[in-house]
Amino acid sequence: MKVNLLVLRCENILISKAFYEDVFGMVFQEEKHASGPTHYSTILGKIVLELYPKSGKETSGLRLGIKVDDFSEFLTKLRSLEIPFKERTDQLEIKDPDGHVIQVSS
Repeated sequence: MKVNLLVLRCENILISKAFYEDVFGMVFQEEKHASGPTHYSTILGKIVLELYPKSGKETSGLRLGIKVDDFSEFLTKLRSLEIPFKERTDQLEIKDPDGHVIQVSS
């Protein structure tokens, strides 16, 4: 069994999309299926990450883990973007615009 889809519910998907693009360099595609809402998706390895509008649904409390290739470079980027973070021994934590905790490691 493998996870292949992760959906984040966002208060403002354009702000969340910009955050993930700026901080992690993700590239999203706009999508709309039948009468469903417009949303954005990207492929991370073998997992599809989708950003959907909240529409009364929540993903609060979600904790997302992301590995980066160059931890030092990523830390420098966070500082230049003035994104607050909690530094741990071998990882750090940031929050996206909707408060989802992202654990970043190398």
